[in-house]
Amino acid sequence: MTVVVTQSGTPFSMPWISQAQTLLHAWYGGNETGNGIADVLFGDVNPSGKLSMTWPERLEDTPSFLNFGATKGRVLYGEDIYVGYKYYDIMKRGVLFPFG
Repeated sequence: MTVVVTQSGTPFSMPWISQAQTLLHAWYGGNETGNGIADVLFGDVNPSGKLSMTWPERLEDTPSFLNFGATKGRVLYGEDIYVGYKYYDIMKRGVLFPFG
């Protein structure tokens, strides 16, 4: 069995996720990240936390996709209050991993 271990502070594209049997996401663990990952992989602790954000199926599904970038140093946040799970709920769009 292969375990895919990822680490980031924000969602990213995972087009390979359907081929992964197991995924462990480490977020930002600081100096003890390696030890924390080992504790989970060897069954010493149960990673029973909840997700703090929604992971889209594709980057194109994010509320900010059409607003990404800047023009002359100005960034426009056009998604308004529809960020995170609020956007996916209102658009009735499926997600890869839901918030919470």
